[in-house]
This record gives sequence, structure tokens and C-alpha cells, in this order.
Amino acid sequence: MDSNNKPNWRRLHERCESIKDSAQKKLMLHDAIVAIEAEHGSSARELLYPYEALADIYHQEGDEAMASMLLLKLYLVLEVNYSDEPDCLLFKIISMFEMGYVKEATYACNSLLYLLYETNSVEPEIVNDAWCLLRKLNKQFPENTAKKLLAYRRRKAA
Repeated sequence: MDSNNKPNWRRLHERCESIKDSAQKKLMLHDAIVAIEAEHGSSARELLYPYEALADIYHQEGDEAMASMLLLKLYLVLEVNYSDEPDCLLFKIISMFEMGYVKEATYACNSLLYLLYETNSVEPEIVNDAWCLLRKLNKQFPENTAKKLLAYRRRKAA
């Protein structure tokens, strides 16, 4: 495929893969984020790859604060662009949880459950999985919104 016909994220991915130095890779990804946000806005689908790649680099380096911030931004971009695919959103939240970002996964799961209540045609398994995940997350990171959502769920079930 001619490099001019490749999507921007694919070219960015290829350039990023060719760079071995972590500092250079981070700089390139940060520059890409700034350029994409300037051209397409802060919720552009093109931000998915650089956010995910940067979060992964920072996670591997042990910089959990930066990884955390990027994961939350990544989730918001996913939610804006893929709100009609809640299974993808749930998968990303589970991934955050498995990486050890419980607080971020809790916030994202709260947001997903609000989104699911606004959506009419959602598979019941996805809704149940999201509730189960929120219960699990709430045990590790008790958070007020999660507590209120879980209390609402219990009242509704009774």
C-alpha cells in the first residue's frame, strides 16, 4: 500500500515502531496528540493510537500518574466515538483494571453504566458484566458515584 494512502494513525504507528528510544517515541507521540487535537479536536478518533501507545510506555516505565491520565483520556475518546459499541468500552475498562488502574477503571465503569441506561438496545449480558465489574472495582476502590449506582441497582432489583 502506498504510504500516501495509509490512514494517519497507521503511518504514526509505523513511525513509532521504527523508533527504539523511549524518550524520542514519547516526544513524537506527544507532538502527534497536539497536532491531532489542533486539527480534529480533543475527541478525535485519531487520538486513540497515540493515547494508548503513550499510556503503555508510561506504564512500562512506572509513571502511573501519566499512564492514568492518558488512560482516562483514551476512554473518553473511545466513549465519544464508540458509544454504540459498549462491549468495546467494557473491554477497555477491564484492560485498565487488569493493568492495576482501579480508580480509573471505576470512573470509566460509572460512565459506561450511565451510557448503558441511556441506550435502549444493549445486550443484557453487557449490562450485567458492567455491574459485576463495578461491584468488583468498588471493593478495591470505594467511590461515591459507584456506591450510589450500586445502591440504585439493589433498590431496583428489590
